[in-house]
Amino acid sequence: MRKYWIFALLFVISSACEKEEINPIYSFGIENKPVAIAFDGVNMWTANQENGVTKITPDGKTTIYKGTGEWPIAIAFDGVNMWTSSGDNSVTKITPDGKMTTYKGTGKWPVAIAFDGVNMWTANNQDNSVTKITPDGKMTTYKGTDEWPVAIAFDGVNMWTANFSMATVTKITPNGEMTTYEGTGEQPCAIAFDGVNMWTANQYCDNVTKISPDGKMITYEGTGTYPGGIAFDGVNMWTADYFGKSVTKITTDGEMTIIGIDKQPSAIAFDGVNMWTANTWTATITKVPIEAIN
Repeated sequence: MRKYWIFALLFVISSACEKEEINPIYSFGIENKPVAIAFDGVNMWTANQENGVTKITPDGKTTIYKGTGEWPIAIAFDGVNMWTSSGDNSVTKITPDGKMTTYKGTGKWPVAIAFDGVNMWTANNQDNSVTKITPDGKMTTYKGTDEWPVAIAFDGVNMWTANFSMATVTKITPNGEMTTYEGTGEQPCAIAFDGVNMWTANQYCDNVTKISPDGKMITYEGTGTYPGGIAFDGVNMWTADYFGKSVTKITTDGEMTIIGIDKQPSAIAFDGVNMWTANTWTATITKVPIEAIN
C-alpha cells in the first residue's frame, strides 16, 4: 500500500511541476476594470473605467492613481509620463508618481492615443478626426480620416488610424494631410507598427492585415476569436483575442500560434520580455512570457 501511495504522491508532484513548466502564464486581479495597457520602460500601466490608472511593477505590486478625465479609454507613454484619453474629450498627463494634469478639447470621443516622439495624438471616432497634443496641452484637430477611427499608431514619420466601419486605414502626416487606403479585414479595431509595416487586428473576421508604407495590404487568417488588440514584440505581432480567451502570435509571413489564457483580453502590450493583456470583464491582467511560448 505504501508503495502505491508514494507513487501517487510522486505523480502529483511531477504533474504539478510539468504544468508550471509548460504553462507559465498567470493572471492576477487589480481594482477597477482595466480597458487599456501600456509600458513605461519599467512598469505596466492600465487605464481603468473608474477614472484612474493602475501602475503595476514587474513583481506585480499595484498602485492606483485617481483623477483622470471621465471614462478613460486609452493609455500611452511619452518617454517620461503616461497619458490617457477619456470620453469627456480630454487627455490626462500622469507623472511617474501619479500627479495628473487634464487638458480638454480633443475631437469627439478620443478612443485611442499614441506618441510621435514629441506630441501625443488621439483618434476621435465620433467626428472622424485626430488631435495632436503638445507636451503642454495645446491641441490641433485634423478632420478627414475614414469613418470611425478607433486605433492609432506611429510609423516613425506619420500617424496611422484603423477605421472600424470602413475596413480602411488612414495615414496622417505631421501637418495633418491624410491618405486613406482600403482593404483591411472587416472591423479593424487595433493597429501597431513592426518597424516597416503597419498591422491591424480585424475583429469581425478573426484575422490581421499587414500594410506596407504605400498602402499595399496582405491579410492573414486564423487568429483567436475577436482580436481586439495588437502589439509587436520586436519580431512577431501578437493579438488579444477577446472571445477566444487567447493571444495569437503572428510571424512576419503570417504563421500563427494561438495560446489560451482563460481570460477575455481587451488590450495587449509588450514589456521587452512578456506580453501583458488587460482583461476588462474580469478586472484582471495577464502576463505571458514569450520565451516560454517560442
